[in-house]
Amino acid sequence: MACATKATGSNVPDCVEEVGSKDEAALRAIPRLARDKALTLAHARQAYLGEVADNWHGGRDAGNHPP
Repeated sequence: MACATKATGSNVPDCVEEVGSKDEAALRAIPRLARDKALTLAHARQAYLGEVADNWHGGRDAGNHPP
């Protein structure tokens, strides 16, 4: 079964569920990722939702990134 995003309608092979939004997709992906990648995606999701500052300049020293 293929699925499609609501925004683009693009079919994604090997996908078994329909994903409605980017933040929903991130929530589904986070538990499947290595810890460092999961923390980065969780932060990116929060920034997408406007929950945290979205400042990726200056690397981790900027204080806006997950540990």
